[in-house]
Amino acid sequence: MKVHKLFVSVAMFFVLTAAAFAQQVKTDYDRTVNFDQYKTYSWQKVETKNPLWVDRIKSAVDAALTAIGWTQVPSDGNISLVAIEATKV
Repeated sequence: MKVHKLFVSVAMFFVLTAAAFAQQVKTDYDRTVNFDQYKTYSWQKVETKNPLWVDRIKSAVDAALTAIGWTQVPSDGNISLVAIEATKV
């Protein structure tokens, strides 16, 4: 019984480790820009395969930007946001 538990524990460790390294997030922006000058943002596009993620992504980003003092406007914000899900098999 102890060998079985050990095997399951080791297997779970490797599965969870593989899942952790499978996630990659890439961002790109002009590192010379002073973002302190921007105070408003608008959503331009959010594309995901699962429509449930659209609201989750927007909520998370809205919360982060609100925390630093930015305000969402319906259009023509200082910044336009785009979020696109891209998967590679």
